[in-house]
Amino acid sequence: MNQLYNNLDLVQLKKMFGSASIWSIGDDFFIADLNYKGKGKLPFNNIPTRIDGFIGLFCVSGNLTLSVDLKETMMRRNTFSVITPGNIIRIENNDPEFGYHIIAVAISTKYMTKMRFDMARFLSLLSFLTGQRWCWQ
Repeated sequence: MNQLYNNLDLVQLKKMFGSASIWSIGDDFFIADLNYKGKGKLPFNNIPTRIDGFIGLFCVSGNLTLSVDLKETMMRRNTFSVITPGNIIRIENNDPEFGYHIIAVAISTKYMTKMRFDMARFLSLLSFLTGQRWCWQ
């Protein structure tokens, strides 16, 4: 049976980013400064991928489409998205000539479990502090 998506852990994900600026603490946490131009360099271009970890994406510049579990979201300058374990994602560059610049923060599921981090409580607090509704599906 053919698999319809790729499965990656954080070690594999970090390797996909190649020569990008990456700061990491072991294999369980990293921050990557990612700049992409053109269609061929995207790590998830038309390849749905499931990542075993939490990923925060902050768009510094550019314009891209982030598909999470087949729901498309436009990411533009100063937007932030959270990807949770089990989500299947795909990234599409909407302007290959200009490209995009994102900051990715990746934390393994194992590390989050050790910290006893409660995402629902965090998003509730964030909603209270910012006055905006924050959710994920």
